[in-house]
Amino acid sequence: MDLLGRPRPPVSRETRLLFVTVLISLVALWVLARVRFADRAMASNPVSPVLTQLAAPPVFDQLSGAVSQLNRQLTPLLIGVHVVTSGSTDRATDTVAALRLPGGVAIALIAPSMTLDPAGPTPEAAVVARDPASGLTILSVPTDASLAGGSPLDSIWTPRRPSEPRYLVAASVTSDGVASRPVFVGSLGAIDSRVWNGTLRALPADNDFKAGALLFTTDGAFAGIVTRAGGALALVPGDLVSYNVDRLRRQGRREYGWLGVETQELPSGVLLPGQAGLVVTRVDPEGPAATHLTVGDVIVGVGDASAASHEHWLTRTARMAAGDTVQLRVARGDTIETVTLTAAAPQSTAVEPRALGLTLRAVPRRGAEVLRVEPGSAAALAGIEAGDVIVSVGGRPAPGPADVRRVFAEAGSDRSLVVAVARGADHRVLVIDKR
Repeated sequence: MDLLGRPRPPVSRETRLLFVTVLISLVALWVLARVRFADRAMASNPVSPVLTQLAAPPVFDQLSGAVSQLNRQLTPLLIGVHVVTSGSTDRATDTVAALRLPGGVAIALIAPSMTLDPAGPTPEAAVVARDPASGLTILSVPTDASLAGGSPLDSIWTPRRPSEPRYLVAASVTSDGVASRPVFVGSLGAIDSRVWNGTLRALPADNDFKAGALLFTTDGAFAGIVTRAGGALALVPGDLVSYNVDRLRRQGRREYGWLGVETQELPSGVLLPGQAGLVVTRVDPEGPAATHLTVGDVIVGVGDASAASHEHWLTRTARMAAGDTVQLRVARGDTIETVTLTAAAPQSTAVEPRALGLTLRAVPRRGAEVLRVEPGSAAALAGIEAGDVIVSVGGRPAPGPADVRRVFAEAGSDRSLVVAVARGADHRVLVIDKR
């Protein structure tokens, strides 16, 4: 009955069935959600959570779970190897992540200026084979039973669409153990490399990768090792790493030769405009090149190939064994001469590096002006004077004071730097030697 005493119309059978169906559906959805997502907390209002729980979880949650699971898988496969920079006065050490392989060996990327630290936590590690051009090193390490099922190099990732964005996982070793983190890679461009005898993959410049880092896919496939190529970071694909590991294993441990000469690519427009090649920046007076080359010579050919690429020079000479010979085409003034060098056994004497010894101030859009030069410093021995303006250092144009110091520090104790300076109306090219 309504307020006027009139009888209400009966609810139809179809309407009642509809309400019952909706109620049963909500209960069924709630039960299914509790079974499917049992780890989620129950809410006081079941309607909204039911619809939310049936939706796919956030992608980041899936990525976080995948990285966490991968970290547990990588823990027995990675080992931290301590290295020390050769010639470092403060004994600067670092930890390099090495990937274990069956047979009690591991692979790592160790810079040529670094050696194993016998005082580190892995004193039993020893070099089995090493490529001085790329830094790829095979180490003997304690065996691990977890590798009985196979090698990490058995599962290698090959990008089918290199230009597509993706997440990879960078693994490193710290004092707390293995640490893995997801890194977003927008694209992987191709870079031809003489050092690795194949094609590398360019990594975006906005990623904070470190040379030697090991990369994996989120499902555990080995993606490769991060290296430097032409001043930028690149990925050495897993199949190329495997190829070079096999090559090193066949070659075994060997003693590499030494020419006693250092070079650098010609700074554009500074020396011999239009001439492609490598300028000699240092000749060791006790080395094989002492009576054949002088600072300022321009190497325009190595063997049958041109020498326009510093990478080509380093690859060719770094892999020479003692007694190997190489023919160089050297430009001196308007003439080109042929010089034959024979590699000798490397010297093992360590020399303490010199300090830069410069007080600088910035000159906008030009470089760094020298205000003071410390007597006996590397800069003083190179001939740099107060009042000079450093307009290029290590190929970097218009460097600020911080750039000059950083490039000098990163060069290592066994390297020299070509510096272009403006002295009044004159422009000169000088060589800073840290030894």
